[in-house]
Amino acid sequence: SLAYYRGTNSYAKARTYQGFQIGLTVPLFFGEQKARIKANKIALDINQNMRNDFLIKRKAKQEELRIDLMKFEESLRYYEDSGQNLSDEIIRTAQKSYQMGELDFFQFVVSIENALNLTINYLDNLAQYNYLALEANYLNK
Repeated sequence: SLAYYRGTNSYAKARTYQGFQIGLTVPLFFGEQKARIKANKIALDINQNMRNDFLIKRKAKQEELRIDLMKFEESLRYYEDSGQNLSDEIIRTAQKSYQMGELDFFQFVVSIENALNLTINYLDNLAQYNYLALEANYLNK
């Protein structure tokens, strides 16, 4: 190390002193440096393990989302293939039967409710499917 200094006293007629200093530092103990190196290696290992853990969890979440998406696709396909026709047929049959007097009002309402529950379940499944699809797309980026 190399230093230059300039100093004075607070007394009357004080002079200004100038000087410089040269020094050499030699570590007497090397344990501190070894400990720092070891601590940095441990921190690096911890970061690597955390990264691996994150990747494993992300892959598991992606697989879980894929399986859930397949389930919802199946239920959506069922409604589109036959559930919608079934719902329409229940409503049509309930209306005709009620008009002809074969059903009382309570039975008519229950039939309409069953038909609408099929459609509501479809819409709930569609919303959940869209949410999961967005989440899966987010994880894949």
